[in-house]
Amino acid sequence: MNLVSAAEAVKLIKSGDSVYIQGSTSIPEVLVQAMTDRAPELRGVKVYTAFAIGRFDAPYAKAELRDSFEPLSFFVANNLRNAINSGVAQTIPAFLGEIPLIQTIMEGGECGTPTVATDEEVERYYRVIAEKIVAEVVK
Repeated sequence: MNLVSAAEAVKLIKSGDSVYIQGSTSIPEVLVQAMTDRAPELRGVKVYTAFAIGRFDAPYAKAELRDSFEPLSFFVANNLRNAINSGVAQTIPAFLGEIPLIQTIMEGGECGTPTVATDEEVERYYRVIAEKIVAEVVK
C-alpha cells in the first residue's frame, strides 16, 4: 500500500474511466474534491454511487462539469438530489437485490444470481472487479 496525497491518488483517474464512490455516510470527501479539482483535465468520467449520504451536494455534479463527469446513482440520495432534479445527474432505478446483477451487466461479465446487497456489499463487488483502488485514510 502506498500512502500519497489525495491530489496524487486521483491522478490514477483517466478520461473515460468509471469511478465508484463509496456511499452511505462514508463518502471519501477529500478524494471526491480532489477528483473534482481535476475536471479541466478529465472528460467522460462516469461516477457511480449506490446510496451516498453527503454533508453537501456532490461537487462533481454541476452543469459546468458535464463534459468531465457523468454522475450516475442507483438511488436518489441527498447529495445528488438537486443535480438529478436539474438534469445534471441521472438515477438508475434499482432494488437492492438487483444491484449485483446490474453491475455484472455493466462490466460485461456473466449474469449471476442477484442477492440482496447493502452498500458494503456493493463496495466489496467493486473491490473484486476494480483495476485500481483509491482509499481515503482517516486518522
